[in-house]
Amino acid sequence: MRTIFLDFYGLPGCGKSTVSHIVAKKLKDSGMRVAEPVYVLDHDVLPVIRKLKKLFVGIAFVVKYPVKFVKIKHLVKENGYCRRNGELSQILNVTQKVHQTLRCNEVYDYVIFDEGFCQAAVSLAVNGNTDCNYNISEIMKIISGNLELRTVYMKEEIETVLERMKGRHTRDSRVEKEKSEKKRILQLRKIENICEHIDLSENIILYGKDKPVSEKADEVLNWLEKIH
Repeated sequence: MRTIFLDFYGLPGCGKSTVSHIVAKKLKDSGMRVAEPVYVLDHDVLPVIRKLKKLFVGIAFVVKYPVKFVKIKHLVKENGYCRRNGELSQILNVTQKVHQTLRCNEVYDYVIFDEGFCQAAVSLAVNGNTDCNYNISEIMKIISGNLELRTVYMKEEIETVLERMKGRHTRDSRVEKEKSEKKRILQLRKIENICEHIDLSENIILYGKDKPVSEKADEVLNWLEKIH
């Protein structure tokens, strides 16, 4: 069995981490070898340590994959990023996802990203210079592998996401860093529009509508079972 990459994407605060972690736990309980590289990094360490780890991975990646790194840097610039508006942050974000994909491929049965390269492609496209589908395609080319990719779009209402953000202790996303609610809504609408236009064949959409997270996780598991 080839490694299956399960990639969740959607608005910040839509439940990606919660649902993906339940899916991972249930797959592990069924005897599967499962990795959650992004979840482990984002939930098991402090923000400052997380940033240092990402920087370390970026440096190691440059040494091991210099050609791939140049391609990532070029893609980030294509999307309109420069030193003044988060170029380094975007480079490290994409580098992290590519590195984890290369490291985990053919080692696990499932690699689950609560925020993988689809979400990284969405983040790049927010600048508005390229199409998100183009970004996903280019990242896949950089990985240089015929990956078994399955994606899950967590579709949630903007009002629900805004309400959830009020209870979060972190301000990691660009939306949460916006001070006014008006600007947050504009950012969320932009991200939502990008997500709505992602065109992937092996994709499932999970609608919010107050469904229990366990029910959403079961939807994903049933879907995985059907397509295999």
